[in-house]
Amino acid sequence: MIRSTQLTSTLAGALTAVVLLSTPAVAAEIDAVIGAHGATFLPFEAGGQTGNGYGVSGGINVHDFRVMAGLAGVLPGARSAGRFTVVWAEAQWHPFHETFAEMDLLLSPYAVAGLGVAMPDDFADAPELAPDGTIRWVPNETQVMSIAGLGLAVGEFNGFFVAVDMRLYNVAYGGFVVTAGYCF
Repeated sequence: MIRSTQLTSTLAGALTAVVLLSTPAVAAEIDAVIGAHGATFLPFEAGGQTGNGYGVSGGINVHDFRVMAGLAGVLPGARSAGRFTVVWAEAQWHPFHETFAEMDLLLSPYAVAGLGVAMPDDFADAPELAPDGTIRWVPNETQVMSIAGLGLAVGEFNGFFVAVDMRLYNVAYGGFVVTAGYCF
């Protein structure tokens, strides 16, 4: 008896979600978004090890929020030796995009927060093969990273945009991310 009640509740909840999400008012407020990113990473304790990154992401716009997931490559010390991969998810809050749009200003300041995972670098299994001078930010094990920052997007919130933001990663690195994207 308890199982059939739980099943009925689950099905009713799923049906309600489908009905609500399929209504024109709700469906019109969710849009797909894609982006391409370039980044510079600045380790606070090793200024000479500035790194670069590149990535792609996809997600959705919902009201004042942009939620995205992405895949990136990072080049510590701006070198290809020691390269590692990062996957992340982030949420951006654009509280003023509608206000600025009403004034015909294509600006949207935002806050960003997220979590990611940095995979071990190319030499995790054979560190002795790393060329001399290789900078290894994620040498041997997967690392969780937190993301927090502030940025400014220029362009349509629901259209083409270019954005730049300044981020903190695990309070150990800073960085600038430039994004070109499109919201469908």
